[in-house]
Amino acid sequence: MKNILSLFYDFLDSEGVITCEEKKNDLIDRYIESTDKEIKPEDISAVVLSKYKIDFEQVCQPTRKREIVEARQLIMYFLDQYTKLSYAKIGALFYAKGHVFDHATVSHAKKTVNNLIETDRSYRETFLELRTLIEK
Repeated sequence: MKNILSLFYDFLDSEGVITCEEKKNDLIDRYIESTDKEIKPEDISAVVLSKYKIDFEQVCQPTRKREIVEARQLIMYFLDQYTKLSYAKIGALFYAKGHVFDHATVSHAKKTVNNLIETDRSYRETFLELRTLIEK
């Protein structure tokens, strides 16, 4: 990855000034490209599942076991935050034995995660840890 300073120096004129608006925009675009990391759905689920020590088949089951529900809701939350998938497509990823989670489940998961972040200190710490791991 190119350092931002090396990108910057590529656009300086002989007096050390970026003179052209087009050059400025190109510099900004190149910087964004160099810092923009695509986060894949499988990366998100792998991080969350390893933290909760469960496999993907378990989060696809329509169970109400707390650790499985938490993991599923966190995966849905992060998928919404880091991908361009719609709620319906996120829910469809959790298909198992004829059961599909719909857009309303994803919406509920997001609300639940946001509520728990605000009210449960331990949950917030777990959330922040997972977010850091996902963004690496």
